[in-house]
Amino acid sequence: IIDVLKSLIEYTKTHFVDEEKLMKDVAYPDREIHFREHEDFINEIYSDTAEFLQGKKLPTLRLAQYLYNWLLDHIMIHDKQIGLYIRENNIEIS
Repeated sequence: IIDVLKSLIEYTKTHFVDEEKLMKDVAYPDREIHFREHEDFINEIYSDTAEFLQGKKLPTLRLAQYLYNWLLDHIMIHDKQIGLYIRENNIEIS
């Protein structure tokens, strides 16, 4: 479980850096809100991982539900809005 959580943290940090750079490059108007969502996600995963490593708790259904909701809400809605903004404004990505 810990390897999965560590991999998730590393992947999201890399992905978020790339995505945040893209939002800055295209002047995405809601980027600050989006950045805070990324920060909240990382903090949640760090907190759960730290508690697990300290033996305080095991990843639970709550964490699984959080990740599921994140995938549905953030990726399927908020990340799609970035793509729509880019297309609607005919922005070229290099």
